[in-house]
Amino acid sequence: LVGRSYANAIAAHSTHTNRNANVRTPRGTRVVDRTLVVSCRISSGLLLFGSLDTSERTPSGYAEEQGFPTFAGGAKFLVGYGRCDPELLLAGSGEVAVTGTLLMAPIMFCYLGDTYLRMNRLDDAAAAIDSGLEISAATGQHSHDSALLRLRGEIRLRAHGRNDDERHREAEGWFRQALAVGAEQGS
Repeated sequence: LVGRSYANAIAAHSTHTNRNANVRTPRGTRVVDRTLVVSCRISSGLLLFGSLDTSERTPSGYAEEQGFPTFAGGAKFLVGYGRCDPELLLAGSGEVAVTGTLLMAPIMFCYLGDTYLRMNRLDDAAAAIDSGLEISAATGQHSHDSALLRLRGEIRLRAHGRNDDERHREAEGWFRQALAVGAEQGS
């Protein structure tokens, strides 16, 4: 049931995102540098599975070639995060979801929510964060709960239509909860 809801959540986010596919943030260019670092780390990890000629293959392509669809989807997802590209994030997480694993699902929703937040798409960010927290609770993958809660606070700070004092109190509540979870986990 949780696996189906993960795949459904990915599909819902994918459908909802298509209308704003060309939106980019000014920080997108700087974030690409992080993509190179992540790709290098993935490439290093893939060396364990055989030779990797980086001049001819991408980490994602190599993972697909060797029959590691979860890693291939994960690599695509990380490149999407680095480029601040929700379409690529959703494509990569969709590839992971169809394998039936829930491994990394809360992390993926955390990064998707962060991407939407950087694009100032607060409703999409909130939906992604809520999905990440739900899957985290259902699967026991709590490694990114603190980050998910912190992002929830960031969304509250940016929300419009509320008085500043109320908004700041709500955000502070989320930040305090994120700090408590992080302290409890020793992170």
